[in-house]
Amino acid sequence: MFKYAEIRLYSMSKRWDNMALWVASGANHAGYCLEFFNRGLLRLSREVIYTRLHLNVETPPEAVWIYYKSADWQHEEEVRFFLPDGTIAQPMRILPNLLSRVILGKDMSAVDRKCICRWAARRDPPLKVVRISHDPRSQRLTLKKL
Repeated sequence: MFKYAEIRLYSMSKRWDNMALWVASGANHAGYCLEFFNRGLLRLSREVIYTRLHLNVETPPEAVWIYYKSADWQHEEEVRFFLPDGTIAQPMRILPNLLSRVILGKDMSAVDRKCICRWAARRDPPLKVVRISHDPRSQRLTLKKL
């Protein structure tokens, strides 16, 4: 039987410049985004299917919850990494070399920005850190070096 409390689900977006997610999940541009290489365990990530949920009785509930979402959420452009039942007791480890860069929100505090930059500089090799900038003309997010 499927138990929601016994699975691990890591949710990600395909795009770092998703404006709606920076507002909703990125602390209104004061948070950060971790960008990963698509290697190792992360290659098991699958795109969420956005649709009207017209499923038959044979469709297992876990397939709906894990892989499908209402079309109302398609702006998230989500991919999910899923570990099934039985792995809850084991720590989920994503190796540090899978992290490609850290993207800081445009409104992140100077204290937090400095802390993350110091942490990234200690990595071997150092981890690239960039910051979001908002272009009011195009209404797009761009990246700038720190």
